Amino acid sequence: MSSLRPVGRSAATLDKDRVSLCRFTFADGRQCRTPRSGKHPHFCFDHARKESQARSAGKLARELSYFFSVSSVPPFVFSVLILSSFSLFLSFCFSPV
Repeated sequence: MSSLRPVGRSAATLDKDRVSLCRFTFADGRQCRTPRSGKHPHFCFDHARKESQARSAGKLARELSYFFSVSSVPPFVFSVLILSSFSLFLSFCFSPV
């Protein structure tokens, strides 16, 4: 019978190696095996960037829904929302790879 443990490496060493990997889990249950980014505590560079973009989009959506739920929107608020949505759009289109 074959052993499932790799030769020459202890279980403690494998656990230490897994700690430094990205914690993103795909829809089918696989886990990202890219090393974590130095700027994010849990994700690699790509997944940290995607999470940041998703949070920015969610924040903008909350701001838009709040300001459009008010009966009258002041013109300066409307212009700020347009500019912030435009900058978010540009960051999605021209994000560094």
